[in-house]
Amino acid sequence: MTTFNEENNRLKLRNPFNHSFSFDLIDIELGYLKNVNCAGVGVDISETGLGMASNHALKKAQVVKLYLPFYEKDMPLPVFAEVMWSRADNSYFRTGLKFLYLNVTNFGLDL
Repeated sequence: MTTFNEENNRLKLRNPFNHSFSFDLIDIELGYLKNVNCAGVGVDISETGLGMASNHALKKAQVVKLYLPFYEKDMPLPVFAEVMWSRADNSYFRTGLKFLYLNVTNFGLDL
């Protein structure tokens, strides 16, 4: 059973994650989608989310597509996440992300 830790608002234990990765920032401007590729550095990771630092101020509830390092296959692992918070921290921005999960049974896929 998972218990909520009131001290840091976390459901799961965080582990250090000091890895560079890229992410797609999908921004809606003037009625069309603008896809911007950005760079980030991990701070910590858990089963449910990721803390990162980047040069981009993200908006709460914005969805980003992360390309996390997957060394066993020597390729990036694409993961969608929702911005929970973002704040300036010296010369960069710290952001808290919650991983989004896709229920493939909703799309009639036979797995």
